[in-house]
Amino acid sequence: MTIPYWADDVRRWDRDRFLCALLAPEDQRSDLLTLYAFNTEISRIRETVSEPLLGNIRLQWWRDTTDAIFAGTPPRHDLAEALAAAITRYELPRHLFEQIFDAREFDMQDRPPEDMGALVAYGEGTASTVQTLALNILDGTEEGAIAVRDLGIAWALTGILRATPFHASAKRSLLPADLLKAHGLDAMHLSPSKELNRVVETVAEVASESLARSRQAKGQVPKAARNAMLLAPLADSYLKCLGRAGFDPFHPSMRGGAAQRQLKLAWHSFWGSY
Repeated sequence: MTIPYWADDVRRWDRDRFLCALLAPEDQRSDLLTLYAFNTEISRIRETVSEPLLGNIRLQWWRDTTDAIFAGTPPRHDLAEALAAAITRYELPRHLFEQIFDAREFDMQDRPPEDMGALVAYGEGTASTVQTLALNILDGTEEGAIAVRDLGIAWALTGILRATPFHASAKRSLLPADLLKAHGLDAMHLSPSKELNRVVETVAEVASESLARSRQAKGQVPKAARNAMLLAPLADSYLKCLGRAGFDPFHPSMRGGAAQRQLKLAWHSFWGSY
């Protein structure tokens, strides 16, 4: 099959989901890549603008575009037209896209979530919702949605921990504000420290618990939709690597192991496990 050109952004910025999509059934691969390209576009808005106001304008453009798609009048935009086709083909629920936009509004506020509850809600509105849409594409239902929700939370939290050095370089943080304050840390000026490692460990524990719940609900996930769950072994690998590094997100080991992760993905895909 032909891979759409916008999949290049997924390959570059969301390589794990890109690899998962390549292991999906051929007739669904392009639509998954379209969904993930849309997510890449939305999730990177704050990183690609110079100030939050511009980010809000870009996010609103995509919100309006999605409204137009559901009204049957998508704009002449390659990715938007492909997304419209996928929405129609699988009858993807509108409310899930609204959840993504609502959650991504937080990115433009340039402040950390208040507490763990707020961080988990952010993970649910972003990663969990994207994986639920993937579940709809793969199986046509939301059966297994609980397992997908918990996996999405685990994946989002793991990604936030891994991105801590990048966020710190931009004087931002998505770690819970109350935890940072309790350990005497300034959210806008994070650097390697034992105190930061303790905060990271606390968040990692919540991610691990969410991942464990997702795996406990494995029996609820239809076999046809297992591709949506392939992020689980990758999240497990990242969390174990973080633990071996003493929960230091700045540790050099956090940037390696790509080949091993690809092999792990292929193995789990072959056996339909996660």
